Amino acid sequence: MRLFLTAIIACCAISVLAAPLSTQHKTLKPSKDTFYTASNSFESKPQGSSPYLIAYDNAGVRSFTLIAFDLPQEVIGNSSRVAKCTMTLGKFAFPPTGSVNIFLTATSAGWDEKTVSGLNAPAVMGETVQIVVTDTLVPITFDSTYLCSVAASSGGGSMSVRLDSPQALYSTASRENGGQASLLIEY
Repeated sequence: MRLFLTAIIACCAISVLAAPLSTQHKTLKPSKDTFYTASNSFESKPQGSSPYLIAYDNAGVRSFTLIAFDLPQEVIGNSSRVAKCTMTLGKFAFPPTGSVNIFLTATSAGWDEKTVSGLNAPAVMGETVQIVVTDTLVPITFDSTYLCSVAASSGGGSMSVRLDSPQALYSTASRENGGQASLLIEY
């Protein structure tokens, strides 16, 4: 009987040890968002209270959207904990025809949506991710695991990205205006 109980306990212990760690999922909304223009024009003033996010290239005057999400404590400083990230951005307010390339780059998170401008824009980190948007009439959803990992390894606590849309005007509602941006993180 004793041998039988020992075998059952050993079997259960092996099952518990072999069980995969549970994956947690969180859907995050932006903690801050804005846009800035990389010039000394009127548009380079802070746009933190704007109801819209804008990215475009107008005759060499470029505007960029910034979006930040506060990461779960478990992944900050530990990018290996990030299993997968999926970002959703709002659809184009004025949809262009055909497919459009947009570009996202992780940035330092130390910016304030009320003061950031083309003169003090956050530094970019890591490689730029190109997204081919084939349907501009719906929200844009894509794998953003690389961007999450860059942010998690920086230890700053937030995932901040800069969006660039040089081919077509990207304009969508900001978080203050019911924007659709979100980040699903699995860790």
